[in-house]
Amino acid sequence: MMVILIVLDGLRQVIATSMAAHTVQNAWMFPRFLRVESVAGLPVAADFNLFNKTGMVRSRYGGSKMKAVSCLMVVLGSSAAMALLFVWSGFFNISAREPHWSATTLLIGVVRDRSIAVHSNNIMLDQVDNSKYLSAGLEHFHDMCRLCHGAPGYPQSEFAKGLYPSPPELASKTVQSRSDVEIYWIVDNGLKMTGMPAFGSTHDKDAILGMMAVLRKLPSLSANEYLSMLDAAGLVKKTQNNSHGATNDESHSPLIDQKGHHH
Repeated sequence: MMVILIVLDGLRQVIATSMAAHTVQNAWMFPRFLRVESVAGLPVAADFNLFNKTGMVRSRYGGSKMKAVSCLMVVLGSSAAMALLFVWSGFFNISAREPHWSATTLLIGVVRDRSIAVHSNNIMLDQVDNSKYLSAGLEHFHDMCRLCHGAPGYPQSEFAKGLYPSPPELASKTVQSRSDVEIYWIVDNGLKMTGMPAFGSTHDKDAILGMMAVLRKLPSLSANEYLSMLDAAGLVKKTQNNSHGATNDESHSPLIDQKGHHH
């Protein structure tokens, strides 16, 4: 907003400067709504005393201020033109196989984390680490979440290995250090340009809390324990009629046999 106001006031000053060599007889040439002096108490541009004794337009702060604003306008205009040229050139590689620059990744990370923190701030949640939510969320987690993120004894699905950015390991400290409300917001709303869907569009609050309950338990689960949970929930021998479309082959871990032994 401040940049926009500076540009608008800069335009006003350029017009005033160009007319300074001519006598101005009518005050309506510079309407009051164009006179921007400050934003949040900070001076952003000079106001004008429209006429001096000779009827010429003059600036309260002198010509140096107008020159600075004019230079700023040139820089902003040139930057905008270069940005448009860059976009239109197609030079930027949108391929998921071409990673961002480190600075770009850092900036995106800051924007993402601040957005999640701000938008999840007013969410109120019940305790999620209980058997009710855990048992209800296991099927959702196993049929969906583990395909991209993996699970104890289950690696990522093949397609997930080509995603960029790569889906994080949910048992990792990076994920587990987030608050419950942040994780709930992410699962509910998804994340743009990451492949993370908004499950709130297809699942109710209890289902999302169930997925969160499984996620929170992952760091303490071994592959055998996870398989036992699936067996107890009747998820080891699933059919192709599963509500999420998982096949029988997808329901079995490629790392563990039916007795829970590692291959």
